[in-house]
Amino acid sequence: MNVIKIANYIRQNASDNYQNIIGALNEDSKITDLSNPLMEYSVIRNEFAQGLINVIGATILNRIATFENPLAKFKKGTIGLGIDTREIARGLTEGKDFEFTTEGIANMFKIYPPEIAECFHRLNRRRYFPITFSEKELKLALNSWDDLTRFIDDQVTILYETNYQEEYELMLELMRASVNSDGVKTIEIDEVVSESTGKRFVNIVKDVAKSFLFRDNTNSPYGRKNPTTKIMPVSKLEDIALITEYTTINKIKVDVLAAAFNKEELAFSVDNVTEVGKGALGFIMDDEDPENVKYYKVDAIVCDKNWFRVLDDDDNEVNGNDLPTIRAYNRYLHVWQTLSTSPFMCVNALVHEVQSTDIPEGYFDNLIGNNETVDNSDQSDDQNGGN
Repeated sequence: MNVIKIANYIRQNASDNYQNIIGALNEDSKITDLSNPLMEYSVIRNEFAQGLINVIGATILNRIATFENPLAKFKKGTIGLGIDTREIARGLTEGKDFEFTTEGIANMFKIYPPEIAECFHRLNRRRYFPITFSEKELKLALNSWDDLTRFIDDQVTILYETNYQEEYELMLELMRASVNSDGVKTIEIDEVVSESTGKRFVNIVKDVAKSFLFRDNTNSPYGRKNPTTKIMPVSKLEDIALITEYTTINKIKVDVLAAAFNKEELAFSVDNVTEVGKGALGFIMDDEDPENVKYYKVDAIVCDKNWFRVLDDDDNEVNGNDLPTIRAYNRYLHVWQTLSTSPFMCVNALVHEVQSTDIPEGYFDNLIGNNETVDNSDQSDDQNGGN
């Protein structure tokens, strides 16, 4: 961490008064070039404390946190204004035979609206993360560059690490809820316990990934619920991701895993594969036959990266207030997000059967909901100005 760069970032975004008192720093600057004026002017010191988290959060800490959400790669851009985001899917049209007839001429005056379905994803995470640090701690941190580095690690980084950890856990919950409630296709496999079962696992992953390259209704939750739909999912190979436990990956050779994505080992991109914790993908229950309920552990999810609809609000920021009676500072990292999945994208779950005793008590009662609603109303309403 380059604390001199951080100090200059703070100065760059500070008031004119701050910039007149605190000069720009370089690699040869001493800590006293920063600390002496901060100790002398309380107003400047308060502005430094304010900027310490604000500027670092916006420019540096999102890239240097020691724990980064491994699922963050699936997040999208900011969502802007509003609490709902709209996703629209359009179906294929239908080919017609050429007819050089009166009826064929009449066909040009007909209308052929495509099948359209839309999905709304709701902003459903509104959190803030508070932290307090004292003026005394800040002054002690200004004794040396090393002390300031430790102070930033101890007092500031923790805000972002806490958010990353919570975001990771919520994205896991999102996947578990989606697989249970959205009609995701499941494929039963042997539990991966050895290199041989690992190879069979990879072969199935390869088959699933290849199936995503061809339009198939059953590969999307929407298509499975609407078997006659013309909204047929298809993915690009580079957009197909495998999410599985690290214990599964440990039993598979890299070259075998790379082959599932048609890549040689040296060219294999880990971006295609994401490891999560043991048991992180949860369980599903098949209760279609009440007399013969079955339970499965989810070993992996193969999906289009666009299946995730996780969006940060562009107003996420750090706010704060000073506590002069105890000479301390409160800072609050605000994080608003939309966490959802798309019903229109390719996704399959690989599972193996387990016993009911393997399921944690209350597991299915505690799953979060997936905040998306789908509208596939008759397109004729749109032609007449309906919603």
